Amino acid sequence: MKPYFDTSVLIKSYVMEPRSEEAIENINQAGTGFPISHITTLEMTNALQLKVFRNEISQQVASRYLRAFESDIESGYIYYPPHDIGSIFLRAQKLSLDHSTTLGSRSLDILHVASALEFGCDTLITFDQKQERLAKEAGLQTH
Repeated sequence: MKPYFDTSVLIKSYVMEPRSEEAIENINQAGTGFPISHITTLEMTNALQLKVFRNEISQQVASRYLRAFESDIESGYIYYPPHDIGSIFLRAQKLSLDHSTTLGSRSLDILHVASALEFGCDTLITFDQKQERLAKEAGLQTH
């Protein structure tokens, strides 16, 4: 299995919240060296900042979680694979044309699925049901 983890799973491995144990278990099963996209980094950063906005965590805590995430990238535990961003967007556009009218897919979900496909992943690990449906339609296994 070559997994791609959606931010809905990754965030829960850094911030303890509902389904965190499940997220951590999924990540531990994958081992080390799984790919992420730059979209993931944006979503992780924004998710943490939104938690500050909602007074769920302090800015100091958000910064600590973000540093831990960045450290995992620097160590190679998670990594950005070589890719052509144009190819990802072209694949995402095709996924949109093929599936958005029937699934109601969101742009960032489409970009994650396109990234997983471009990175050669065979499985999308997500807690997002709409994204999971899109991934299945695109030929990925889901978990």
